[in-house]
Amino acid sequence: MSRSIRRALLLAVCSAALLGVAAPGALAATLTNAGGTLTYDGTDASNDVDFFESGANEVQVVSSGDPITNTPENCNEDVPDQEFTCTGVQRVVANG
Repeated sequence: MSRSIRRALLLAVCSAALLGVAAPGALAATLTNAGGTLTYDGTDASNDVDFFESGANEVQVVSSGDPITNTPENCNEDVPDQEFTCTGVQRVVANG
């Protein structure tokens, strides 16, 4: 096997391994709660998320699609990766 073919195969194997490692994080949605704005950033995979006003300046976020892998400031994680209650919210922005 020539040196250039071995190099190409090694590059292909390394690239596939890196893509496999990065793929799970790419399927995760995120929440940000700053300055009175609660922002949901989903992915192209599965965005099925609901927002409920649960009190004055309080919003409950329920995701049955992509997991939400972070807990932003002023939010409580009610159900891991799926349900959050956030306070200090004056507006909601949903991207995804």
